[in-house]
Amino acid sequence: MLSGVSYITFCLMFVTSFLANVNPKDVRDWEISATIEICTDLILVPSFMTFLFLAVTGISARCWKDVVEESAEHIGCGDSMEQQFSIVPRPPQRPRRSRSLSQMKSTETLPALLRKMESEAKSGIFGKVPSCGA
Repeated sequence: MLSGVSYITFCLMFVTSFLANVNPKDVRDWEISATIEICTDLILVPSFMTFLFLAVTGISARCWKDVVEESAEHIGCGDSMEQQFSIVPRPPQRPRRSRSLSQMKSTETLPALLRKMESEAKSGIFGKVPSCGA
């Protein structure tokens, strides 16, 4: 603690002695330069980085909506998050057709199941694959 106070005191004395020993035009130039640097470091760069990260996040969220929705469902705010940020409500989605092994008929064999899955995939029962341009 004492070393921090000593360091700040030394810095203040150094800057004060510098300003006391240069002509007024150089003092004014130094003050302008210091003000510009402080504004750049504390205001401009953080603002630019915030805008850049928000833009990249927004573009990513629009291109990969399924990933965003899956992540929202994973953390427990799937439907409510979509309703909060959606301008136009979406129609309800069909529930996925998933059957456990206990629900399958004992007569279904692996080749029959594969043919059935292939025909469902061809008929578009699983929906379109989303793309960024859509």
